[in-house]
Amino acid sequence: MKRKIFAVCLAILIVVSCGMFCGCTESPDKYTLEQHMERISERVEKRYINDDTRNQTYSFITDYKLYPLYDENDKLAYFLIEFEPYGFAFVAMSETTRYFGMYFRTDKFVTSTWFRYRLCIDGIEPEPYQGKQWVAMERNDSVIYNNEENFRYETDENDVLKIYNQSPYNIASVLDRKLYLLELYGGGYVPAIKQNGNYINLISMQEFDYIGDSQYYKQLGEVYIAKNIPYLPFGFIIKQEL
Repeated sequence: MKRKIFAVCLAILIVVSCGMFCGCTESPDKYTLEQHMERISERVEKRYINDDTRNQTYSFITDYKLYPLYDENDKLAYFLIEFEPYGFAFVAMSETTRYFGMYFRTDKFVTSTWFRYRLCIDGIEPEPYQGKQWVAMERNDSVIYNNEENFRYETDENDVLKIYNQSPYNIASVLDRKLYLLELYGGGYVPAIKQNGNYINLISMQEFDYIGDSQYYKQLGEVYIAKNIPYLPFGFIIKQEL
């Protein structure tokens, strides 16, 4: 009798487990671009726009626009939320589970800022940009990054660090182009466009080779994130559903 009861309980447990973890997934590929835009818009309205449902942190936001972002395989993988009058966020897509939905956000840059920079590599200073040199300066943690000895920053006419609160795509005036978001090994993302078949890094405004030795380097058999590619430091956390 005990064996029968155990067998029945085990069968029930298996059925429940299958119900929890099987047959309830849904792939982003099921939806068209337009359908994703509609589904994400509903969530953006609720989280950032609607006064009755949004956090007061976002009370300054008056409007937004959505833009598709593609990975290195030219596959739709992310979305950009460009807010008005300022701020932006990224949305990643993933296959759903019983406990997690399809869309995840990183809204670090809704209220934070970023800046353009290049790197001094092997003692070689970066080329001028729009007639101005990239400048080394003393910095603290108050913007985004810790100060790095080899960072060279974009400055204004008074040699003051230029800080942006709109997306790199917006600042570069390329929102009408096909937009890319490229993940670096070890973390961080590069907002980019393609020009003449090459990627343009919108943080450094330089051409770069995403697939190849410039993405990472090896030392003693270990792989480390590249320090010679300017990027936005953020990641998608599974609990941050949109």
